[in-house]
Amino acid sequence: MLIGGALATAYFAGPGALRGRTFGQSLMRLTVMDAASHRQLPSSRGLARSLVGVLEVAAVPTIFLAAPAIAELVSVLTTGRSLTDRVLRTVVTRV
Repeated sequence: MLIGGALATAYFAGPGALRGRTFGQSLMRLTVMDAASHRQLPSSRGLARSLVGVLEVAAVPTIFLAAPAIAELVSVLTTGRSLTDRVLRTVVTRV
């Protein structure tokens, strides 16, 4: 589990912080941008967004963090935008 968490963090956090998108998002022509300026995120916000995503996926099986992960899912399904994106003021757009 620890190795899987480290690999997921490296996959999401590295490219997410440096380029604003993971390899999969690049294939789908998606990028994460600042919601107000529509520019690339600063590395710190890209890293924070990526780490929250990894934590949510890893936390689903736990009883303590499953509720925030479910709230995130409900937000995406109902509004098309995650709570993480709202808090960090980011938006996923097609390039």
